[in-house]
Order: sequence, then structure tokens, then C-alpha cells
Amino acid sequence: RASLERNIGSLTHFIPEWLHINEDGGKIIDSRIPEDRDDITPLVRSHGLPIIPLINNFIDSTLHEHQGHWSSQAVHNLVSVPATRAKFIQDLKAMLLREKWQGVNIDFEQPAPEDKDNLTQFMRELYMEFHSAGLLVCQDTAIDDPNFDRQALVKYNDFLIPMVYDEHSPGEDGGGAGSIASMKWTEEQLHQLFEVEKIPPQKIVLGIGNYAYDWQDGDVNADPLSFQSAILQAKESQDPKEANIAK
Repeated sequence: RASLERNIGSLTHFIPEWLHINEDGGKIIDSRIPEDRDDITPLVRSHGLPIIPLINNFIDSTLHEHQGHWSSQAVHNLVSVPATRAKFIQDLKAMLLREKWQGVNIDFEQPAPEDKDNLTQFMRELYMEFHSAGLLVCQDTAIDDPNFDRQALVKYNDFLIPMVYDEHSPGEDGGGAGSIASMKWTEEQLHQLFEVEKIPPQKIVLGIGNYAYDWQDGDVNADPLSFQSAILQAKESQDPKEANIAK
């Protein structure tokens, strides 16, 4: 709330993570808390900002027997069946109109290779249905995931949000300790977007990571940190004799 109040004058859209799909893929889970309905929503509306809720395929550990995870299966269950797609799109549209929201942000991550074309078709059907109702559509795409056909998806979105981060991430395949988005790496991703894929710049809103990892020397695993925690930890760890070296 405090951060939103400080920065709301600089925002053009408000995209809260309020919605999820369930493991079966066909139902919408509303994860808003009372503060979202009674405090945040009136504040945003008082500033005239469009509310574009984000819906994703993250299955919360409190709603599922396993640890919270991105569910490729949920995306598959939704986008691979035409009747399921159609009903979901109608249900989501009805919800947006009922809540007087102005559009939706689709954040379906880690889709399976076999769902690449089905995801595009889902976005095509959703875009056509939502635009007929005056609703905005935007979509998050992992910058290095070939299962997002951005050259097709850009046709069915008012704008795309490529997630230009996680150059390094925890785990054996994460590349080890390092920046989440170094300047050189970021420039390479922008070159891929604009020069190779030929995505129109006016259809791109760059997704920037506001988090960090706490790496231990020689360990491929790391603890995630919020931006605020990372700044505080870096300050507390600074060597008083050499500002660029952590203790």
C-alpha cells in the first residue's frame, strides 16, 4: 500500500496478481484479500488508472498438496481443448465486466512444446472476444522460452511483456551466481526482439525483475530476496574499507 501510494502518479496501468487458474485449467481462482477489494481498488480508481488483473498458472501450495509451482499441465488442460478454451474465455470476460476491470494480463509460464500453437490459438480467441467488449489484452512471455511464438502472439495482444530477467538463477541449469539481467545480456535480448523477431517496439512493455538472489560462494543454489531485502543486505554487508566489496 505504501509503495503504491508513493508511486501511483507514475503508473499508466495497474496490473495486480489477483487471479490464477486451477490445476484442471478450466476454473478461475480469485486470490484477492479484503484489502485488495476495500482499500487498493478504490485508491487505484480514484487516480483513474485502468485495472488489468494478472492471471497465471502458479498453483499455490496452500491450494494444492504439492509445493507451489508453475503448472504446465494446467495450461495444457486449458488451451488444448476448444470447448474448455471457449468456456474459460466467456467466464473470464464475464468476471472482468462484473468487476468493472479494463482488461487482463495473461501470465501462463513454462508451457509445454506441444502447446505452443494451442496457446497462440487461445490468445487469438481471447483477443477477439475481449476486444469486442472493449477490454485490453496483454501477455507475459519468457524471454528465452521457444514455446512462446511472439511473432504470432503480438497480433493478438495490445502489448507483450517479455520478462527480461533470470539470466542467472538457482539450480544446476541456472548458470551459477551472477546478475539476473546484466546490461550486455539485456541488450542481446532486445536485439533478438527487435532485429531478429521484428516485434514492433510500440507493442513491447519491458518486464524488469525487482528481486535478487543471495548466493553463497561455490553453491549453485541461492535464496530469493525482495528488492528491499537485497538493498538492505548489501548495505549491511559492505566492507567499510572498500565500498565495492561485500564482507
